[in-house]
Amino acid sequence: MKLIKNINGLAAILLCAILLLAVIVLFWQADRGLGLADEGIYILASRYPSEVQQNVSAIYTFVGGTFELVGYNLAALRSIWIVMMLLSAAVLWFGFHKVLTQVYEQATRIRYIRLISLMFVAAGTLLHYQWSYLTPSYYTLTALSVNVFAGLVLTSLVFSADERKLGPAYLSSAAAGVVLGETLFFKFPTAIIIAILAVFLLGLWRGPSRGVKGRLFISAAVGFGGWLALYHFLIQRLDQAWRMFQEGWVLYQTLGLHSPAEKALAYPIEIGVLLYTGFFEFLPCYFLLAGAYLIRWCRPSTANPQAALLATRWLVIGALAIAFLISAVGGIWVASAERFNAVPVGGRTLPYLGFEIAWILLLSAIWVVVYRRPQERAPRLGNLYLVILVLLAMPFAGAAGTSNPIYNVILFYAAPWFCAILMLLVGMHYANPKVVAPAVLPLAALVIGAYACSHVIQGSIYQPAQIKPRTMLEQTVATQVGDPPVVLKLDPATHELVTKLSAAAQSLGFVAGGDIIAFDEQPALVYALGGRSPGHPAFPCCRSEGRNSYSKMALTFAEPERLKKSFVLLSVEQSAQVAEILGSAGLRFPQNYHPPVTVVQAGHEYSLYKPLD
Repeated sequence: MKLIKNINGLAAILLCAILLLAVIVLFWQADRGLGLADEGIYILASRYPSEVQQNVSAIYTFVGGTFELVGYNLAALRSIWIVMMLLSAAVLWFGFHKVLTQVYEQATRIRYIRLISLMFVAAGTLLHYQWSYLTPSYYTLTALSVNVFAGLVLTSLVFSADERKLGPAYLSSAAAGVVLGETLFFKFPTAIIIAILAVFLLGLWRGPSRGVKGRLFISAAVGFGGWLALYHFLIQRLDQAWRMFQEGWVLYQTLGLHSPAEKALAYPIEIGVLLYTGFFEFLPCYFLLAGAYLIRWCRPSTANPQAALLATRWLVIGALAIAFLISAVGGIWVASAERFNAVPVGGRTLPYLGFEIAWILLLSAIWVVVYRRPQERAPRLGNLYLVILVLLAMPFAGAAGTSNPIYNVILFYAAPWFCAILMLLVGMHYANPKVVAPAVLPLAALVIGAYACSHVIQGSIYQPAQIKPRTMLEQTVATQVGDPPVVLKLDPATHELVTKLSAAAQSLGFVAGGDIIAFDEQPALVYALGGRSPGHPAFPCCRSEGRNSYSKMALTFAEPERLKKSFVLLSVEQSAQVAEILGSAGLRFPQNYHPPVTVVQAGHEYSLYKPLD
């Protein structure tokens, strides 16, 4: 009995310990690894944000500012954004907790609910790093925006119910408008959707008068307009930003991966795959819940209502026990040969991608089985359902606009789902205590939070994006990279490649800060050599006509004189396609270049060309 009484405290302590371990592991990785492809794009473009003007996203301006702030120390950049992600979790938690305690005043009496809920939301936020690299990307900024925006909107709505707190309510709404403005500049589909969700939430929220709601909307509009004015006068004129966006949009359309028409058709299918994956994960549980549901509805006509109630309770507990077991197995043995599986098997994708959805679906089903609606709290519960609906939609808003299948990236923005899960748990905690025991809430929070942290720890160490099949444990060799030079720990093969290429560049007279045109997408090597990529951070080629067209257009963004003086780095065979791409910019390749210095590493050949004087 004493253990049951202290279960909340034990769950809180264990969740704190597991989360702390995950944070320590992430900071330990900050000076390790260098992804040669996508991560390299974000590193190089953030180092020289002025090089990337024609783009559908202005993230490099934002990340570049923090990069400069830390003296272009890559490990410090990675670390500071981990801190920022955790701070965004705190903002989301604050708004969520305010709503939770407004809807369920009794929630404040749940032991350690503040600590459990804060750690739980933080675990959901750290899922951003479960398989991904630490270098901030547009996924990172979008996740931060989704968290902060949702937290500020919820805070403003709760404060608006108290006349003494209308000032903080309007201030929170204005801050949400600023965040919306920022989001518009680095991921406009997300900005549009979260704005619609906020208007939907404000319009249907019960409590504040129309006048108060109107002033909340005006406050948000003022914050949004204030952000646009600051951007216009301090960063870039809005008309110029619009022209750069248009050119960037045309550039990305050459790849054939960002067609709105195609994504509009693909997203419903991908969401269906995600939901089916979540349902299938806990399939045995639903058989027990179906039995519990039948018993619950038949109970008034049974000869022994107490026996029917007991049977219902054990069926629900059995369903939860199965879910706990499946979650424990999936959390302990994190073994996925591939981070993402873009081709569903049997209509389902990898289980970990649908894990949070699985719990949301299961808890919703249990809610239907055990919940008896108390009429006196209907207005507040109307707000509860509304908040849960918006929280469920927020990760989809964050994922909108990606060229990946939506289920591959949605966990980058999973923190609002953790809020929804906890709201369902608290609701069940009070809905029918004769069926759902109080211990379910802390146990579920611990199991789900531990699952998330386990994937963050094991996934980021053993299956890290960009450098797999190598692990983070192999990133041990101190290597000097970048300009100004910093030291990263790399695996022996990557260390040897960077060292050999640096020696080759020096032998050709390359000076740090010089221009390098790299094919096929080797921006990390350009960064490691201390170079700049003229006009654009990456130049794909030779695998499709779309990629070649992309590079041809990207070269037009750089000054011709810079291109003529640029070194050329090839990680593909010298071919007519490379010559054609460079020829489109007026460069005669390889005729106007010295014979290359070639580096062979792990069976792959890299050639560095210096232009003739």
